[in-house]
Amino acid sequence: MRTLFGLQAALVWTLFVVHPFAQDSNGQVRIPVKFECNCTDEVGQLYATAFRDLLAKSPRFVADTGFDKGGGAFEGPPSMLVNVVTLDPFKDGQASALSVAFLLGNTTYLTHAVRWCPKDRASSCAASTFAELDDQAQMLLNLRAKDKK
Repeated sequence: MRTLFGLQAALVWTLFVVHPFAQDSNGQVRIPVKFECNCTDEVGQLYATAFRDLLAKSPRFVADTGFDKGGGAFEGPPSMLVNVVTLDPFKDGQASALSVAFLLGNTTYLTHAVRWCPKDRASSCAASTFAELDDQAQMLLNLRAKDKK
């Protein structure tokens, strides 16, 4: 019984040491992204759902898995946080103001944007934010590659 427990512990330890980052089926490391959305209005909820759908389908990003509050180890992928707050100023459900902040981990501010998003374009607004996330990730990866030289 004692040997069996030891083998189980060794197997679990190996999984955490050998595969510390989320990978796709081709072995490509995926960037962990934490999406926080205080999206209580109707347009904000549509936006949040569209963004989460894009994140779930992404070959480059993975939701929460392996997220590091410190921003990730230099050797691994950066951990990114997308924080969104929405507000329907007219309370009619037709549009929302979006405040979008991008951070490295929970600590390092990268950029911030404020946008107006009509209800019929909530998916496009989410796609725009997702493209911006991709740009920020590429910038970080380029900086890390430059620092390794």
